[in-house]
Amino acid sequence: MKRLLIAPLLAFACSGAIASTCQKDLREIDKALAKPGKVPAANVAEARKLRAEGASLCQAGKQDDARGVLRKATRLLDLG
Repeated sequence: MKRLLIAPLLAFACSGAIASTCQKDLREIDKALAKPGKVPAANVAEARKLRAEGASLCQAGKQDDARGVLRKATRLLDLG
């Protein structure tokens, strides 16, 4: 019986961790976009599009897809 109660709580806690990771990625991208830097303008424009797409996916609950899109944006901005 305890397992039936613990499983949903664990799933809920994990989904919050994923969402917060999504938000962390968005903040990191926003920080990089706010700084004038050595990243080409074309990369910055594409990163802005990917950031918007990632934010939409994150809000729609598609965190795995959002993380993939946001990773592309971070690579374009030389963040990792």
